[in-house]
Amino acid sequence: MEDALTEHDDKRTPTDAIARYSRVAKIAFAVGYRLLKQQAGAEDLVHEVWLAVEAHVADIEAGNAAPLVNFDAWVQRVATNKASKLYRSKWQRILRSNTPPPEQLPRSFPPPDEVALGQQLGRRLTEALTTLSTNQRLAFELYYQGHSYDEIAAATGAPLGTVKVRLHRARARLAEILLGSHDGGT
Repeated sequence: MEDALTEHDDKRTPTDAIARYSRVAKIAFAVGYRLLKQQAGAEDLVHEVWLAVEAHVADIEAGNAAPLVNFDAWVQRVATNKASKLYRSKWQRILRSNTPPPEQLPRSFPPPDEVALGQQLGRRLTEALTTLSTNQRLAFELYYQGHSYDEIAAATGAPLGTVKVRLHRARARLAEILLGSHDGGT
């Protein structure tokens, strides 16, 4: 199929737009499903990419942008960038939420004395967490929620090495605070 965006053509028809949408949807959905691992996210991505494509088509037709050399490769790059942005925003929403996901809820409840001890430790840990920088606390919380270094780097937009350093410093600071208060402050 000849690429409708590689040459300026004033005789475009609705059929061209439908064909272009089919190409964009196929590419964007494949990229979205591969990166976001869910159908709803991939469908959202198709919409986002379609809007970007149509804006670029309008720029090409107005003479404000050069025709694309490889339309499919360009759509794939746009889809990948937008999927990364959607993935990061998803993690930001999760971090702002106070409700844990259903898979993290307890299936059975511990005895009351364990609950009391856990609450005491939880209060001490919460107090200790407030002494960390925002970036260190975020890395620490994400890691102990089960996310890998790579996932944390993607969610925060920080380089992998920076995530590892933040996590190391957070652990060291928390150990200093919690073990120091356990020894009576000595």
